[in-house]
Amino acid sequence: MAQGEPHSAGIRPLGGCSLLAESNQKNLLTIAERAAAKTSGATPVEKMVGDFFASGMDETAINAAGIPPLQPELDRLKAIKTPAEFLTALARLQPFGVGFRCGSSPDPKPSEPQRAVRG
Repeated sequence: MAQGEPHSAGIRPLGGCSLLAESNQKNLLTIAERAAAKTSGATPVEKMVGDFFASGMDETAINAAGIPPLQPELDRLKAIKTPAEFLTALARLQPFGVGFRCGSSPDPKPSEPQRAVRG
């Protein structure tokens, strides 16, 4: 596939980093599922991981809870009046994937060993 050519639906590029990321995600899912399935004899860390994972997988409870668990954050966002308040809110939400990320990755051309990226 040539550079800049669109990917076909459902097909991802398979470079070393992509394969490593996919493998890592599968391993993390396995760890979380095993921790959630442990009903007895779990270590405190296994219990914490299992409970956290299970809480995010209980769609019935999440849907039943509705908006109220999010309301305090929504109210904070609604109260933003200045650019400084916006930046503070963005910084608080960034660990949850809101906003943008920045870092470095290998340059696809040999011109630079690393390049800055944002996503």
